[in-house]
Amino acid sequence: MSSVFFFKSSNTLLAYRKYYNTQAPKGSCLLLLHGAGVGGELTWEGMLPYLTHWETILVPDLKGMGDSYAHSGEESPVNVIELAEDIHALTQTLDWEKFDVIGYSLGGLVTLLLNKLRVAQGAQKLEK
Repeated sequence: MSSVFFFKSSNTLLAYRKYYNTQAPKGSCLLLLHGAGVGGELTWEGMLPYLTHWETILVPDLKGMGDSYAHSGEESPVNVIELAEDIHALTQTLDWEKFDVIGYSLGGLVTLLLNKLRVAQGAQKLEK
């Protein structure tokens, strides 16, 4: 289990966890995006010991799932474009320009939209 950090996006208090592997190649980063209805930790925790290629692994909870929630504290509809914008803002704040990403189910859709946002802003296309 890792400590939970929070990032305040335009409409969400986004929870995320960072895991470190000092044996991995320096500067290698992986973003893990979970599916609908569960948090990132629950989805990915069992796989983390096997993800040894990356030095830093970022595991956010998408809005309304896990420890993330809307600023109002009330439940609100989830919009996949907003989910992608939240993740894009988080990666920018953390200065993550180059990273690999794995998206499961809803996280896969968010990954596609995240890539579209990045390319539209002139960032490198996500390849994996």
